Amino acid sequence: MPEENVKDGTKEMLEKIDAQLVKQKEVLAKAENNLASTREKIRTCKKMISDIERMRSAVIGERVVAMGFDTPQELERLEEIARAKKESEGVSQEMNSMEMNTSPESHEGAMM
Repeated sequence: MPEENVKDGTKEMLEKIDAQLVKQKEVLAKAENNLASTREKIRTCKKMISDIERMRSAVIGERVVAMGFDTPQELERLEEIARAKKESEGVSQEMNSMEMNTSPESHEGAMM
């Protein structure tokens, strides 16, 4: 009898192991399918980024030629300077408006 118990125990263990093996193979197959899909998405995204960058370069190139600049970098540098100047003017305008708002209050307080 002990031999039959050992054989039955071995058979049950093998069935459990086989079930785990089948399950893991299914998980692997699913992961491989997801990987292939993800790689395709990555490839598509990279192509789209490349196309967009190419369009951007073409637009910048057209602007550079139309505006008489030698390089796109020169145009971008000048645009950055203009942005910084505009931002600093915006800050100074805010400061002026704040000074104007506080000035009447100080006059009102002095009058009372």
